[in-house]
Amino acid sequence: MEYKILLYLFLAFAPGIIWLSFFLKRDNLPEPKMQIFKVFYFGLMVVLLAVLIELQMVKHIDLNSPSTPLLFGSASEPSLLFYGIKYVFIVGIIEESLKYLVVRFLVLKNSCIDEPIDLPIYMITAAIGFAVGENILLFLFGDPINVPGVAITRFIGANLLHIVCSAIIGISLAMSFYHLKKRYLILFLGFTLSIVTHALFDVCLQLFIINEDSIIILAPYILTGTLTILVLIGLRAIKKMKGVCKID
Repeated sequence: MEYKILLYLFLAFAPGIIWLSFFLKRDNLPEPKMQIFKVFYFGLMVVLLAVLIELQMVKHIDLNSPSTPLLFGSASEPSLLFYGIKYVFIVGIIEESLKYLVVRFLVLKNSCIDEPIDLPIYMITAAIGFAVGENILLFLFGDPINVPGVAITRFIGANLLHIVCSAIIGISLAMSFYHLKKRYLILFLGFTLSIVTHALFDVCLQLFIINEDSIIILAPYILTGTLTILVLIGLRAIKKMKGVCKID
């Protein structure tokens, strides 16, 4: 049993460590290790809060209630609209907001933010912590049959999804300080794109589980793969930018 738990913890943390090492190399100046650890740790811990909130909110959508719109379907066969609302307005908003709040309260006003690239770097760090937290819950309580297979698919799937979505917010944060007149519009678009991307990934996975269509399962990975390339391009552009003002 102890060996099994150690294996689960290794497979939960390994993808995060790999991705964290990869993205930290995108930074011009290395961030303080303690700050990185704090953001990673609290990103991991807020997974519990996210799960509690999401379970409570989903519980309040009673699909068997006569007052529930017919478009939502039934408890046995929820409709696409139900999944859209669940993954956009519950899962997407809650998880992306919590990852942002970790960075907001821990480092956004800290002196360690001394260049634009730091914003997406810390957002990515929080996302990796969150992804590791999800991995731990899945392996320890979900007890999947093919653990190594799940670890690999999450490495290029759900784990990368969290990174990409948070990177989008981080890039929009950095860009917003260069276009102060359009600051809130840029932030709104960044958060919206992040939440919609998160929801699209989850809806595609849900449709695959329902229909077991091998073509559908390719969609979320194509989505994350494409956005990863765009995020890397965005990070390269942000990396060349110089600080223009103090973050407040």
